Amino acid sequence: MIKSINLGLAILYSILLLYLSFANLDQIPKVEVNQIDKFYHLVAYFILAVLWLFYFRNQKQSIFYNCVITLIVLGCLIEFLQNRINPSRAFEYADMISNVFGIILGTITVKLWIKVKSTA
Repeated sequence: MIKSINLGLAILYSILLLYLSFANLDQIPKVEVNQIDKFYHLVAYFILAVLWLFYFRNQKQSIFYNCVITLIVLGCLIEFLQNRINPSRAFEYADMISNVFGIILGTITVKLWIKVKSTA
């Protein structure tokens, strides 16, 4: 039951992230903080990684790390395709790096959680 909920959350969040990645966000009020969108990218991909890796936490290490690699490729691919699918969106290497850092932080968080949980 819990595993089904974890999978459902990961899928729903992935769909939401894909939608927001390609949607026209001109109507959303802008926060006037320099480069704040990099933080948003980091947090969004941190959550994505935690959801998926929490679902795969009891799998073999190879499956777990294949998921990490898949998420990194997905984060880079989405950023690369953004302005090709929606011309109002812009490609930025800094956004791509923020996506990857979010995934790495999510991976570290889940691995630490697994380690703490296994020693308790």
